[in-house]
Amino acid sequence: MTVQFSQGFSNQCPWVNLKGYSLYYIWQGHPADEGEKHFYQLKSKPDPEKVEVMSACWDGYAGSYQLSAEGSLILTRFHYFLPNGLGESDALLEELHGDFY
Repeated sequence: MTVQFSQGFSNQCPWVNLKGYSLYYIWQGHPADEGEKHFYQLKSKPDPEKVEVMSACWDGYAGSYQLSAEGSLILTRFHYFLPNGLGESDALLEELHGDFY
């Protein structure tokens, strides 16, 4: 199986040390919750005209997230891929709300 691209992540929060970690998915709820887990539902959606599914990126795009200095997680960009590498990207500013991990 091909290794998947991780999501982009930038940590601006001085109270959190995530060095050495990669972001692959964001789940709704709390890790201790029982039952089925679901991906966090973003309000922003990738442009279907730019999505290019490939073995290293099953979604056909990757997000970039920033943990702000205040501790908010913000989706800042969708990156799209071309067969020979990184293609276009769309700038966003969507703050995630609620319980997620």
